[in-house]
Amino acid sequence: MPKLGRANVVKICLISKYPPIEGGIAAKTYWMSRGLAEAGLDITVVANSSLVEREYGIQKIDKQPATIKNLEVHSIESSNPWHIPNSDHAETRLLNLLLQLHDRRQFDLIDSGYLVPYGVVAYLANQITSIPYIVRHGGSDLAKFLDHPEYRFLLKQAIAHANLVVTDRHNAKVLGELSRRTPIQPTYIPDERIFKPKALRPSTAPTFAYIGKVNYHWRRRGLDKIAELFEGIDTLKWQLLFVSQGTGLDDFRNSLSEEMRQRIIFRPFVPPWEMPRLLASVDYIFSLAVDEPMEDPSNLVLEALASGTEVITNRKLPAGESVHQLDLSNMSSCAGYIGHLIQDFKQKDKASTIRDSDKESSYISYIKENIQAYEHVIADASK
Repeated sequence: MPKLGRANVVKICLISKYPPIEGGIAAKTYWMSRGLAEAGLDITVVANSSLVEREYGIQKIDKQPATIKNLEVHSIESSNPWHIPNSDHAETRLLNLLLQLHDRRQFDLIDSGYLVPYGVVAYLANQITSIPYIVRHGGSDLAKFLDHPEYRFLLKQAIAHANLVVTDRHNAKVLGELSRRTPIQPTYIPDERIFKPKALRPSTAPTFAYIGKVNYHWRRRGLDKIAELFEGIDTLKWQLLFVSQGTGLDDFRNSLSEEMRQRIIFRPFVPPWEMPRLLASVDYIFSLAVDEPMEDPSNLVLEALASGTEVITNRKLPAGESVHQLDLSNMSSCAGYIGHLIQDFKQKDKASTIRDSDKESSYISYIKENIQAYEHVIADASK
């Protein structure tokens, strides 16, 4: 792992989603904080994990991997004085926690992982303490908040005043109009030491899976299409797994035929450190989008491909033997394609595709790139 060329350890505050919050941003914060700490930085994570709704929180968390030196995680608690009108006031409490920790640790930089509330809190902390800060975003926060009349002015101020706004190629133009400091970076790089192809497991039938949230708009993720694909396949030699929670889960289940309710295996969310083992047990994952396709693949798609798990999608993903493209306008053809995957299933030796361990991984390069960005921001802010 990279080492800093400084006598003093750089102290970074990451403020973002974090487990037991489910989803790509929380998982990214988990893996990124560990990678940065392993590289020698002093990392403090500030989160509001305890406030997550039960439907979107990981309820059963197995024992976490061993604690990493230079990494601390702090979260505001769920208790809050009742008042009228009642609110959890997450922004105020996150800001209070960050400032309290800064008083003790003296952070060199704040890195926020999502615009609301974390980017806003980083901006406010900067206004109070002058700590330089970085703004990052997901996809949903830009779509939901950036042009919303009750968020727009504040968010544009937070972006314009940021020392760095890390974005992707699809949003560089929009954010470039608000800030001149908008480097393009991959949204996420899985750690190839952890997400790597595994050896064959004993199985004669393929396992398909959907892994993710099931909210009220579950049709936008094509969950009804997934069920429809398997309705007409009478072979017993397949498994369909849903690792899911959310406010729309009961509605989705009720939409299924009795046969499909019996055939689909439902499981709750797993924490990020359990995802490599889950993906090793799955042959294909679904990543569908109906009406509002996302340009970039989700973090889970990247983790699956790194693990040797194949992806079934209608999104615009790079072509490859591990990516299966479906045209959902012809469901009969799609069902036939799935049927052929089941009929012709033969386990691939995933372990044979493991990368050359002597070559520097993309993940380590990704961590190095972030460290270099930190050093440039801190150096510029100190001038």
